[in-house]
Amino acid sequence: MKIITINDVEYAVFAANEGTSKPQPHIIETKSGTIPEGKQLSLLKEYLKQNDISPIKGATTYWCIDKVLKLDSSKEKTISETIHKQKYLSLTEENIEKQHKFVGASSNYGKEGLIIHDVLNAFPLHNDLNTIAMKIAVIDCNKFNTSFSI
Repeated sequence: MKIITINDVEYAVFAANEGTSKPQPHIIETKSGTIPEGKQLSLLKEYLKQNDISPIKGATTYWCIDKVLKLDSSKEKTISETIHKQKYLSLTEENIEKQHKFVGASSNYGKEGLIIHDVLNAFPLHNDLNTIAMKIAVIDCNKFNTSFSI
């Protein structure tokens, strides 16, 4: 569900089978809780035009709702990508070493991560099924927090 505003009226946009009694994609006026029967398509087309999307000839309510939901998703994705770009560290020797020490000291990856690293380095080839199975077992033990000793 996404909330949109058309002509200063707030609507909730629902995809098919999205937790309402109506299984089809539809919009509901949030203030009154009513479905604008007979007006959904024109309202959705207007919203799309406001967001620089030209509805195709013969566009249906289903098509418009799909575009509206994707429009909102793409905006959220762009915002999310922008936020993530701000959180990246620059790739310097100092940052790499600092993060390596941080991971090594963590309770999630510390001791077990070092054991996995040592095992994979001790057996670098993948030409023996027993060696491959052993590597998988060592990695899986860490994945499921199963203790093991070597």
